Amino acid sequence: VNSFRPVAWAAVVIALSSDAAYVGAMRWFCSSPLRKSFDVPMNIQYAVNRFNGLYMEVLGVAVIVPNAYHAAGFAHPGCVVVGEVMVALIAIMLKSGIYDTEPVTPDRHAIRQSQWHAVTFMGLVPTTLLSISLIGGASAILIPQAGSLGVGSSTPFAQRALCGAASLTWFALACTKMLHLACSEGLHRVAIRLMVVGGAASLVPLAVDFGDLGSLAWVTLCGGIVVILQQVKNAVGQRRERGSSYDQGALI
Repeated sequence: VNSFRPVAWAAVVIALSSDAAYVGAMRWFCSSPLRKSFDVPMNIQYAVNRFNGLYMEVLGVAVIVPNAYHAAGFAHPGCVVVGEVMVALIAIMLKSGIYDTEPVTPDRHAIRQSQWHAVTFMGLVPTTLLSISLIGGASAILIPQAGSLGVGSSTPFAQRALCGAASLTWFALACTKMLHLACSEGLHRVAIRLMVVGGAASLVPLAVDFGDLGSLAWVTLCGGIVVILQQVKNAVGQRRERGSSYDQGALI
């Protein structure tokens, strides 16, 4: 298994960098007519629907399902129930954060801005999916530990994985948000800053041992604050845009 890891990591790096390498090679080494002859416009509706569907599948399969434990099978069932509720809240908040990242119209999507925007967007998708999966995997370690040992349980590895994954998720969503074209530049910057602050705040348990349930609660709290402020920001945007054609979804 250990000898296979370098090969696996090399395959991951090649897969993630292939789009950027292709675009770079075409821009740096090929003439404009040749580049245009190979340039196939991306179907933005397919990409958006496909990736949104993937996000929802990963939230269900990697976050919800692995953490659906039977509380009665543990010494501390109350801890298991509390942990499961927090994981469900995290999934809801991530769903809200993902949809708030999307632009109002396809014309404002990163794919429509430039090839480099599109390549960066495509590279951020697997990063976001990986971080969401890590949240589910870390939670699947923390909840049984809390159920077996009680509120005072502490599993440093899983706590670090959870906090790092939550931080990476919010940072990746913030970077994705930056790639889209804003309707309101001011509110757009507010949304990005909220995600960055939420990602940074999620790292606090790395410095202070909150325990297993405490770390899960902290990540839930940080995500909840980000999502609530996002909704406030969206309400402000809707009030500003009332009467215009942009009356659905996140307004920035």
